[in-house]
Amino acid sequence: MKNKFIPASTLIAGVFIAVSFFSSCNKDDENDNTPSSKTALLSAHSWVMADFLINDTTFFSFIPTCEKDNRFTFTAMGTFTEDEGPTKCSPTDPQVVSTGPWSFANNETRLIIAPGTADEMMADIDRLDADTFIVSMTSYDSTFATTTVIKQVFSR
Repeated sequence: MKNKFIPASTLIAGVFIAVSFFSSCNKDDENDNTPSSKTALLSAHSWVMADFLINDTTFFSFIPTCEKDNRFTFTAMGTFTEDEGPTKCSPTDPQVVSTGPWSFANNETRLIIAPGTADEMMADIDRLDADTFIVSMTSYDSTFATTTVIKQVFSR
């Protein structure tokens, strides 16, 4: 049997190449506190309702004007605020309608408002880009065997 000798310079070069290769891998996954792209999109600015649909039929004209201009703001730190916007339904109403935590679920395809509380609401994210945010909630009524899909469209 022959002894195979690896020169030290080859071994050091191999280790250096391996370390360089593995350290050049994407480090964004490790201990990175930057928000996900969906979090960045959601928290980039406030959102105002642009449409309200039930089973693909718009009911936006039935929403009171004082509610149409409400602003929904989501922070990258996981809090949301619903603000009355410029028009209040009653002058004595508080400017901030509601506030609380929010989070994503199902690989950022669902939005949860007030997770783990009695007020928890979950919605599917149908679209989220720089200008449009669309969520939908589906419910099934077993008494009448009907499915209702409520969709809210928000814009900047």
